[in-house]
Amino acid sequence: MTTYKGKNSLRSVMRLARERAIYNSEVKKVTDFNFAEKTLYGRVDIQHNPIIVNDLYLKPIMVAHSDTPMPMMVMNFVSDQFRDFERHFAKGRLLGYISNNDPVFSTLNVKRGYENPNELYKKHYDNIMELFVFEYLPIRASQIHNFNDFTNFFVPFMKQMTDTFPITLSGFQRSYHSNIFTSGLAIDIGGIVFDDDEQKQKKILDTPSYAFFNKTAKQYGFLINKRNPGVLVSELGSPVTQQYLNKHAIFGTSQLLRTQYDKTLHQDIGILTNILLWSYNLFVNKNRIVKTPKVIKSKVIFSSHKRKYINNNNINNNNIIHLYITIRNIEEESPYNDNEVENIFNYSLRIKEKSSNMMLEYIDDQFKAKYTYKDGTLNYYKKKLKKQLDKSC
Repeated sequence: MTTYKGKNSLRSVMRLARERAIYNSEVKKVTDFNFAEKTLYGRVDIQHNPIIVNDLYLKPIMVAHSDTPMPMMVMNFVSDQFRDFERHFAKGRLLGYISNNDPVFSTLNVKRGYENPNELYKKHYDNIMELFVFEYLPIRASQIHNFNDFTNFFVPFMKQMTDTFPITLSGFQRSYHSNIFTSGLAIDIGGIVFDDDEQKQKKILDTPSYAFFNKTAKQYGFLINKRNPGVLVSELGSPVTQQYLNKHAIFGTSQLLRTQYDKTLHQDIGILTNILLWSYNLFVNKNRIVKTPKVIKSKVIFSSHKRKYINNNNINNNNIIHLYITIRNIEEESPYNDNEVENIFNYSLRIKEKSSNMMLEYIDDQFKAKYTYKDGTLNYYKKKLKKQLDKSC
């Protein structure tokens, strides 16, 4: 009989919280990737810059048995790790450490590997922009004559969406809309949904094979995800993992994240520009005619003209930079007031005269400095603990 009953379908919020608390307190020797900065493991670098995998460094996971026609992909060194992990696991089956009837471990199948963040991100921003164009703008359409009017309405819309629904790639990759599988470091062999604690216990935690699985994972440089113990995650700080990195001429985590991952900030403005360009033309396509009221001799007369489609040549890059900074501020829970945002923008333009990349780094640094003090970060928990200790003294 299983003792963990947590599942998102539970109607009672209090019961769900209680069940999650029981699971969290009792499941040991695993890694909680839902705590503080661990939630962003493999999605930000050591300086907290959001990053995505450079596809050149992906490699197939070669397993003896697979439920999918095409092999799953992960980072090159992770594929090597898992290859050796599976070979050791196969020996364990021959020696009787693993039951032939085990629902997960009798035959290792990879259910989930690397997921392209750009594909997830596109679905995400498509939904946001469709909501903006088809739900938010129709009652305001008469006030939109050009692209500048369109973007002016986008800011209050994003304020309503709050940081919960980011629109930049950087914001997306640092949000719950992305996930650890976009890092290329995670492999799911259990195929169990993350919210079903009962299935985790029944198929993994309570099986006779779990102890061997746990031991072998550590032996080959893998962490077990507490939120789903069927998910292995390469431990970048492990000496074992470092041996696999060395074979790819990578000599430390910093070098790995710098050479085999790309900072999202260098793509942010280009992608945002294309999103807004596409969305504006979609709006124009649905609202081709704009009517402008004029009062002539006490009578309201409407004049009509067609809105024009635009391309990149019609866009003022400085306006996009200002919009980008404003939206990044919203995505980071508005740490800066309007005057401070203007100061960041004005200084950004001065840096841009020297280098666009330097400008992007500067903008990112302004928000990165604030990020580590947000609720839920390690600094947040340290401050909270210090206050509790001070009260107890």
